[in-house]
Amino acid sequence: MCPSNSSQKLVFFVDLFVANMLQYICEERNMNKINAELINEDEFDLICKYIKLRNESNISQTELARRVGIARSTIARMERNLHSMSLGTFIKLLEAMNHKLEIVKKEDTNESR
Repeated sequence: MCPSNSSQKLVFFVDLFVANMLQYICEERNMNKINAELINEDEFDLICKYIKLRNESNISQTELARRVGIARSTIARMERNLHSMSLGTFIKLLEAMNHKLEIVKKEDTNESR
C-alpha cells in the first residue's frame, strides 16, 4: 500500500529500503549488523522471519505502527535488536499482518540421548 502524498511516499520507500537491507542481512547471516551478539540464534531467526514477512507484505514500519498503535521507532529498534519488545506487542504486530505465532518442538540434535 503506497501512500499518496510525497512526504509519506518518502517515508514508505525509506522503510522499504531498510526492510530490504535487514532481510539481506538476515539471509547472509551477517549477525553483527543487527547486534546479534546480544541475542541467541532462535531470537535472531525470529526477527529475520518477521522482517521477511513485513517486507513480503509490503507494509512499512509506519503503517504497521499505525495499525498496532505504537511508535514507528519502536518497530525500527526491534528490527535492529536495539529494543526487546513485549511478547504481547510482537503478537499484535503479527496479527496486524494477518499472521500468528506458533510454538514448535525443536529437532533433537543430541544423538547421545
